[in-house]
Amino acid sequence: MKSKIWSAVLSLLIAFAGWLYVITVVNPNSEAEYYNIPVVFTNESALSDRGLMITSGKDATVDLRLSGNRQDLNLLNSSNITVQANLSGIYETGPARLTYSIFYPGDLPNTAFEVLSQTPQRLELTVERRLTKTIPVVVEYTGSLPDPGHYLCDKETPILSDQTVEVTGPTSVVDLLEQAVIQIDTTDHTETFTDTYPITLCDAQGEPVSSELVRPSITEVDATLNIRMVKEVPLRLVVNPGGGATSETSAITIEPERIMVAGSAAVLEDLNEIVLGTIDLGTLNGQPRLELAITPPDGVENLSGTAMAQVSISFPNLLTKNFRVTDFIHQNLPEGLEAEIVTKELTVTVRGPKEVMERMKDTDMTAVLDLSNAQPGTYSARVNFVFGSGFEGVGVVSSYGYYSVAVTVRELNPDETGPEGG
Repeated sequence: MKSKIWSAVLSLLIAFAGWLYVITVVNPNSEAEYYNIPVVFTNESALSDRGLMITSGKDATVDLRLSGNRQDLNLLNSSNITVQANLSGIYETGPARLTYSIFYPGDLPNTAFEVLSQTPQRLELTVERRLTKTIPVVVEYTGSLPDPGHYLCDKETPILSDQTVEVTGPTSVVDLLEQAVIQIDTTDHTETFTDTYPITLCDAQGEPVSSELVRPSITEVDATLNIRMVKEVPLRLVVNPGGGATSETSAITIEPERIMVAGSAAVLEDLNEIVLGTIDLGTLNGQPRLELAITPPDGVENLSGTAMAQVSISFPNLLTKNFRVTDFIHQNLPEGLEAEIVTKELTVTVRGPKEVMERMKDTDMTAVLDLSNAQPGTYSARVNFVFGSGFEGVGVVSSYGYYSVAVTVRELNPDETGPEGG
């Protein structure tokens, strides 16, 4: 009796399982709903070729209610159902209504399911003319330098990796764009630096214009900002004594006396002056005025705008006079040679302290030729001057730095003995 009862129970369980399988897996009249299926737009290139673009409705999704075999419905989900809309039929701007097609995954044919409902029935799109425009990159600065009086920031000419940006998008938005702004913070910077900055698309007033539909050719710009140290340095002239004058007995003025320069801190920290050049006072007569170039070291810029310095030199406590020299001698003539000084008189300019110059006469000077390197012939030889006792502090002035006289050198006959002086 018990075995019959267990047989009956088993039969009922098998029947129930079969019924459950049929209604849950095989039942051809099952239904299912699928939500937020994204729409895939095809042939967008055809729209682009016509200078058009979708400005709204591009993110459309579709909800479906399908009927079919339960086993087949169980293979579907919102991510493997494909909804496609073809854009090739759009030729004008304005609102557009599109139908769409539904595709199922794997080997499931479209006939396997019946679409009971689809929302929306048609896709509502907005089409605008596409515009491409080139706008400049504009730099805005924030912050401040740590010590504006000692640093120069070249905000007018930053070095940018890109000077312009090409933007593409709907005409209604692109028409508003006039500049791509980057912001550079100069706070605590004391030397030249480079960084990368994101761009912000803005209108003519610098207000950001936000639109996901605009595509810039670049999204960031590399910028180098030149920051240099500023320093005031004096101009100096190197003075070699000569012609009875020294830097202490000369009055030297330089205009300008100092100039502002800019450069790296490493260079300017050791720069304490700019040397205009070297002057030999023995070559200057009267009260000369010189114009000398201001040449800063490499890497240093002259900010003064003055390229030339005006130098005035005078000798307020010195007297300059001309003397007629007739006393000539030569020395150090090589053996076997004789010399004759052709020049018999030489006018020489001499400068020195007033009280000394006032008592000096022509005969207080002797012209001396050093002929240690002499060879036979007639030529000009440099001459030095020797002053008599009591004429300290005087010197010869010559624009060439020296005087010369004509001398003839001859070989001696073997039985002749050369003179010791001329």
